[in-house]
Amino acid sequence: MQGILESFSLVLKHIDPEGQAVEAVVFAAWKQCVSGILAENIVPVQLQGDRLIAAVSTETWRRNVADLGPELAAKINRTLGSALVSYIEFRVDAEAVAEHRRQRQPISGISANQDSIGEQLAPGLLASAETIADEGLRLQFVAAAAANLAWSDAKLSGGPET
Repeated sequence: MQGILESFSLVLKHIDPEGQAVEAVVFAAWKQCVSGILAENIVPVQLQGDRLIAAVSTETWRRNVADLGPELAAKINRTLGSALVSYIEFRVDAEAVAEHRRQRQPISGISANQDSIGEQLAPGLLASAETIADEGLRLQFVAAAAANLAWSDAKLSGGPET
């Protein structure tokens, strides 16, 4: 896949340097470079020249991933074999992230919606999470609790074990 992305990016850069085709190739590279919890919570939405706009669901996510921009841009450019992205701007757009989650296929048989899982977390658990001073660690704690809840729900409803 990486070889194909490299080839497309070189051709498109000369034919259509600011068109939708370049954006599609950058988005495909994003999928190759960003995985796990980041892929669930950061969504590329637009390429403006060499600036990639990515949506996050909350201001907390935006603050936590802001420093990842240069690293992600470099990784995308390495995947493409061309410097198409010089900067990633993270914007809070909860609806774009929610739409992305709705479109994704269930992973390992667990199809729970992350937003509804957050609502299901016990108030005591959320209160405990708020006592964690480090925002990144707090976010990881809540994400782990949500993943555990999704797994438990899937297991109780007869879903596949993971």
